[in-house]
Amino acid sequence: MELNANIVTPANFSIENWISYFETSSDVFVENHFSVLKYSDGDFPNVSTLGKLVFEDGTVCDIFVLQVKRSLTERASRRKQFEKATDIIKRENNQAGIFIFYGEDHSFRLSLVYPVYKGTKRTFSNYRRHSFYVSVDLPNKTYILQLNKHKLNSMGGLKEIFSVEKVSALFYDEFEKEYAHLQSGIKHRFNKDVSNDLKGNFALLFVIRIIFLGFVQKKGWLGNNANFIRDYLSSYDPAIHQQGIYQDLLVPLFFTALNSPPSSKNKYGFPNIPEPFKTHLVQAPYLNGGLFRPHEDYDTEALFITDEAIINFVNFLFSFNFTLEENTLYDEELELNPEFLGIIFEKLINKAHGAIYTPRLEVDFMCRLSLVKYLQQNCLSSISLENLYKLFFPEYGAENEQTTGNFTEEEAKDLLDKLETVTVCDPAIGSGAFAVGMLNVIDEIECSIYNHFLPNIPISSPYERKKRIIFQSLYGVEVKQWAVWITQLRLWITLLIEAEDSFKHSEEPLLPSFDFKIKQGDSLIQMLGNTLFPVSGEGIISQDIKRKINELVKLKTDYFYNKCPQQLHEIELKHKALYTSILDKKKKDLSQKLSRMKGLTNPEVQANLFASNIQSEIDFAFMQYKRQVEELEFQIHQVDYEISQITTKNLPFIWRIDFPEIFFEKGGFDIVIGNPPYLHSGNISDPLGKFKNNQYKDLLRKMAELDFPNDISEKSIDGRSDLYTFFYVRGLKLINPRGYLTYICSNSWLDVEYGYWLQRLVIGKCTLHYIFNNQVQRSFKRADVNTIISIIGSYNSKRISSHKSKFITFKLPFEECIYTENLLLISEAEQLIEYSDVRINPVTLDEISLNELKLLGKEDNLKLNSSFNGTKLGSIYLIAPKVYWDVLIRKKRCLRPLSSFFDYKRGLTTNCVNFFFIDKDKTDFRIEDKYLTPIITSSQKIKRFQFDNDKYLFSCHESKSSLKGTNALRYIENWEKQANLAKCDGIWYSVKHDKASLLLFRFWDKRFFTPAPIIDMIASDNFFIGYNLKYDKEAILAIMNSTFYFWQIEIMGRKNQGQGILNTYGPDYEYIRLPDLTLFDIEKLKHAYRNLCLRDVYDFKDEVKQPDKQILDRIVFDALELTEGERQEIIESFISLVSLRISKASSLKA
Repeated sequence: MELNANIVTPANFSIENWISYFETSSDVFVENHFSVLKYSDGDFPNVSTLGKLVFEDGTVCDIFVLQVKRSLTERASRRKQFEKATDIIKRENNQAGIFIFYGEDHSFRLSLVYPVYKGTKRTFSNYRRHSFYVSVDLPNKTYILQLNKHKLNSMGGLKEIFSVEKVSALFYDEFEKEYAHLQSGIKHRFNKDVSNDLKGNFALLFVIRIIFLGFVQKKGWLGNNANFIRDYLSSYDPAIHQQGIYQDLLVPLFFTALNSPPSSKNKYGFPNIPEPFKTHLVQAPYLNGGLFRPHEDYDTEALFITDEAIINFVNFLFSFNFTLEENTLYDEELELNPEFLGIIFEKLINKAHGAIYTPRLEVDFMCRLSLVKYLQQNCLSSISLENLYKLFFPEYGAENEQTTGNFTEEEAKDLLDKLETVTVCDPAIGSGAFAVGMLNVIDEIECSIYNHFLPNIPISSPYERKKRIIFQSLYGVEVKQWAVWITQLRLWITLLIEAEDSFKHSEEPLLPSFDFKIKQGDSLIQMLGNTLFPVSGEGIISQDIKRKINELVKLKTDYFYNKCPQQLHEIELKHKALYTSILDKKKKDLSQKLSRMKGLTNPEVQANLFASNIQSEIDFAFMQYKRQVEELEFQIHQVDYEISQITTKNLPFIWRIDFPEIFFEKGGFDIVIGNPPYLHSGNISDPLGKFKNNQYKDLLRKMAELDFPNDISEKSIDGRSDLYTFFYVRGLKLINPRGYLTYICSNSWLDVEYGYWLQRLVIGKCTLHYIFNNQVQRSFKRADVNTIISIIGSYNSKRISSHKSKFITFKLPFEECIYTENLLLISEAEQLIEYSDVRINPVTLDEISLNELKLLGKEDNLKLNSSFNGTKLGSIYLIAPKVYWDVLIRKKRCLRPLSSFFDYKRGLTTNCVNFFFIDKDKTDFRIEDKYLTPIITSSQKIKRFQFDNDKYLFSCHESKSSLKGTNALRYIENWEKQANLAKCDGIWYSVKHDKASLLLFRFWDKRFFTPAPIIDMIASDNFFIGYNLKYDKEAILAIMNSTFYFWQIEIMGRKNQGQGILNTYGPDYEYIRLPDLTLFDIEKLKHAYRNLCLRDVYDFKDEVKQPDKQILDRIVFDALELTEGERQEIIESFISLVSLRISKASSLKA
């Protein structure tokens, strides 16, 4: 790519060059350079404007250049610069601004700043800043590539230059290639073969270490040299370093210099390292934390990386700028920061496992709301929910709009106590987005409480505070080792950022050890030997067990703080011993119970005056006694087996064993939060490779039944269930009785029948607090799913029928809806509320059950079913407008289900599409007509309300012997040969299916119509077919081409796919209702339909405007006697719902 010669760098920095850049990079730049004295002050002595970008949509973006008083560094005065930019935008009353802050050496920060309005009143806003820091001493590669790639002709184009997504994609494209090259450079010192898995993990561990050192050198802790790594590697001398760069330069750096306290190092310990690097290694900080301790599975395997691979990767990596700042919601530095690396690694390594990096906005919202719910449940009752919302969701704007709530000293101390002891776990931690998010939110709120309500109490340093939060509060599990390392890396970098310069001389290791905080293992399958292990606790814990737990916790605490790094094995043994003690106690109790049972040699029989046969009573009692004895003996045998597995084998990850301080002391976590992986049933496999696919799926179902035996049976779990549904079960089992489960995941379980088993658990036996849906914006660009956020309270064995679950739909992007006023409104709502930015639908389980009966026409027996079976929660409570309920319920006696008009089923399914479906113009074999049947296979080929076939279906019911001499036989034999079908018994090429009189689409985009074949014909499984019509075909087609019908389709269809396609299946059509034909003048209805058939079908917005369509709609609305207001609401809500579905699909597209 040819670089734009006008891009400004520190080397050619001048006002004239900046003007030249904007002139050549934008067609809408209007130059107007002059000094703006009113904005100059002590911090920014010279302020001038270069002009503005005036976009076609009327948006104006001013361009300002500001000199800073002191030298400009990456971290210096960032906040002041942000405040200055927002002040100028406010005073200029413009929609955006580009700000160039520069220092004496012409290093500069290029920032795009614009307001993000909250709510619909738009009376206050947050401001968002995206920046490039460009320095004389840095490579500035990202900045140069981004400015060279995009034009500044629209606000969208401008935001693309400053887009984290674009910058990460730019980096990832190169990183993927360089990472693969690095892997190929991994060799064995004794020329042994190295498996791909071992190469992958060794390469990843190397990259994590090098990246962390990139941040360490950025802090100036390696020879006070921001380019230490490259300079150090350039000292390589093949004559001296005969074992190569890895062994002779990096091994001493990793495992001696960074893994030893300063007092234990001297220059003699690095004999082959030249000066000044020998001195730098002696003075290197004592990092440890496990990152620079030799890893027994990888660093002891005699592996190394070739010199070329190391040099190439290091040169690539450090051609990009590193920044020590974690991006915030409203301030992003577009360089290599910890979050940026999380995105990259999840893209690189986790593509096949269904895990997607969660955007920061959603992470922050989920963390804050989860903590609010936890504190509301567990703090002093005098603390109001409004004050909690103000504390956790401060509104940035004018001074009088910045609120932190109002708390007494007692309340503030209580809040701190709960925050300092809260336990949070992400069971699919990925690259640590939620761990880091929780860390930052807890730290921010603690600081706010101290500053505003406890100003006289000293607060610990940011480093010590965050280290304590990690130790006390954060837990995580991930099945992939790489993710554990990445999460640890991000937490280490977070601490490194806060570490004071004096720490680099510390005799204590700087980095804590996270081995017992972030665990590698399968969160879902708990198996010792061949036995599944339940997550639940063991009831009352004895004083002896409590003592052992306390001893273990102390040992783990010392290990975390690196006071006993050599005791890793001892801690693992104590884990085993602790759980063995618990099982011994369980076995003792069972054995005592068995002894008592066996002591009852003659089980008592209750006297029954009316018993005709006392012997049968005795026999029955004895059989019961025998079964109880056998059950106890079996339980004792199981405990013995579990003990043997624990004592004789390496333990897999087991929740209770690995986190005893959580499950035996607190009964579970206070908050479980995360973004569980989404994998369709067909793609689910054992991530550890121990079980075959079907075995693993069976174990998932067995485990769910083991977790909730009274509510879930293995058979009740639909075989099509997505992997994330099992994470819901696991999450609910992990929280304590006062805890909360908060997930962001696919919305499919709310609407598909294979999610109903999960609905029965979540709605029927837990406290579902909130389901959040965003109607206008997708959360994930790389996952083709639409998502919801759910917040669920703990399990209750009794049916919770009176609690009101809140189904919330935001009609604006999250950032514009999340503020105290809305959150309070959501919490307090008792009935359906609909505003321009939010819709809140509170509903009880009893109401859900009754509404289901009403919608399906089964409400004649108004007595509620004894159990909730599942329903289309998303369609009914998140999507359906109020007018839907008004019309469908009020007019229910005028409406009939589709099955009253015709039978319907899925179209023809075949695994050999290329054989059975033949193009209309295919003449290769000249197959005889009697073997070809017209078929329709694609809705895209249908342009009108009536259609002809697009292909032919090959179907023959004769044996091959009777086909001798026919072209049909030639066609069959040719296919068998191509498909390598050596033996094909029977008439495999024979297919039969009912012919369609009309089509029901499975997939809907922008066109809504119900087509009918000119003559009845077979349809593929891209459709459902209507057949066996019970009334006049044209009359049925008329009402099935009305907006009233399509409005229901849009509401009841499945919107779980992120591409914007609406899916409808058989169960969805059960909710659709059509007006009774006795309400119509049939001839008038048929005439309206015939008029439609004279033209092509238009997209939905144009279709509803067509005069013939409006006539048809009027006929249907008149038959139902709808008011003018109801008619208008139906049409408007139909257009709105379709438009939102389609626009949401493109909300994250470039």
